[in-house]
Amino acid sequence: MIVNKIGIEKELWLLDERGNLVEPRTFYLPFDEFGFLVELRTEPHRSLQDLEIDYNIRLNRLREQIPKSYSLSNIPRMCLSRGDINQYALCYHWERLKDTTANIYAGTMRSHATGIDGNYGTAGLHIHFSRYAYDNIRIQLPIVDIVKKMDEKFYKYIHDANRILGEFEIKPYGFEYRSLPTNAPIDEVVGYAYFVLNEVE
Repeated sequence: MIVNKIGIEKELWLLDERGNLVEPRTFYLPFDEFGFLVELRTEPHRSLQDLEIDYNIRLNRLREQIPKSYSLSNIPRMCLSRGDINQYALCYHWERLKDTTANIYAGTMRSHATGIDGNYGTAGLHIHFSRYAYDNIRIQLPIVDIVKKMDEKFYKYIHDANRILGEFEIKPYGFEYRSLPTNAPIDEVVGYAYFVLNEVE
């Protein structure tokens, strides 16, 4: 028996009542390794319904941890001062963090590895794809095929947010598709991700 699973990793901005960026660790929220984004990460699930339940539970927990006047924003890009960028880089030791992303399109030089694009911080909606045999042995997925299908389906959202087409990262469970902005419609995205995963061989 083959088991296909999808997981979500959604990046969010923590903003105070004036719209200023706040470090997630201030309120003990899970954060990405570069320090400035809240990270909502689900378990991988076989069904869309289970994934949506998991996602909503985790999102509500995050909201309960912050002051009522604060918000979790899913804007795809936010202008950051050079001082803020340097402070995060120093505090979270960016120099030690390696870029492990890849791209299906030859010659692509940019990546979302740091979440920084010029003077902008970027937030993504990463989709985790995995496939296992009945004895829990991981099966290699056709990464290029899946990434191309996701790029084509959600091109408008990727283009409008100035994201990078074709980006992925190899993971122990399979791979992570990284081109989507965090404001992409999550129900549509995960629904299509399950469709694609169940269709490809």
